[in-house]
Amino acid sequence: MFAAENLSKTAPGLSRKTVMVAAGQVIKISDSSLSIERKVKEETETMEFKLEKPLRTIGVGDQAKVSYRQEGQLNIVLQAVRANKTAVRKSPPKGSKGVSGVAPVAASTVK
Repeated sequence: MFAAENLSKTAPGLSRKTVMVAAGQVIKISDSSLSIERKVKEETETMEFKLEKPLRTIGVGDQAKVSYRQEGQLNIVLQAVRANKTAVRKSPPKGSKGVSGVAPVAASTVK
């Protein structure tokens, strides 16, 4: 029996919930809720989350990465961690040969 066959036999009894991730700056936090502000396509939006347990390692002003699931209209936090603000990666100017100005060298193969 293949694993896929086994999975398909048990799949109807399983309840799968989609896990989503959002990142942004914490603007409000309490023992039962978390609000972050994030930018999406040049627009700023606020996302609200319900906490099942208080977060002690995140505070207002921190950058946070939140894994959550949706239940009806609620976003339920599964995990939230402090995150470093990531730098925006810019592509090099056209005609440039990278950061050092030297063209990349192909790796040699060893037999």
